[in-house]
Amino acid sequence: MDCQYFRLCYSIEIMEYAPADVSKGYWTKKGICWARNSEVQDINDTAMGFRILRLHGHQVSPDSQVLFQEKILEDAKNFSAKYLKKKRAANELLDKWIITNDLPGKQTLYSCGLCSGCHGMLAYPDYGGENDVWIGKTLYRMPYMTNDVYLELAKLDYNNCQAMHYDEWKEEIQRW
Repeated sequence: MDCQYFRLCYSIEIMEYAPADVSKGYWTKKGICWARNSEVQDINDTAMGFRILRLHGHQVSPDSQVLFQEKILEDAKNFSAKYLKKKRAANELLDKWIITNDLPGKQTLYSCGLCSGCHGMLAYPDYGGENDVWIGKTLYRMPYMTNDVYLELAKLDYNNCQAMHYDEWKEEIQRW
């Protein structure tokens, strides 16, 4: 499998098909769906499919991204932030509609990141392991999508990436 889009290209062999071929087969002008028989395109799968197809040299129109304009994304961000702040203030973060593991702890740990936009720089220590609660994994019985092997590889990759960024940053500082 060409797993460049996972950035986990060192020592894993998982599947026998190229993701670009699969993505190309189900791509529409509106994007791609989470399941082959679905008519509902979502931003996550469309963005990933767009990136994979472009990465492998396919001509893909950026018009598919029009469905997910900045205004929609900003509205979704504002809605979810408001919803979580309201639930946190009422101490109701263990709501049945919030599917996550230890949301109160994550809210406390990452609250500065949610406000300042630096949350992308933080490592999420428990994200993606076999205990991660994920709607697709839970409802559609997909246990191999998030497991401890992927989690460990992701942590190693994250640390490697951070080390590379640090080295690049040191080089840039020396140039100044």
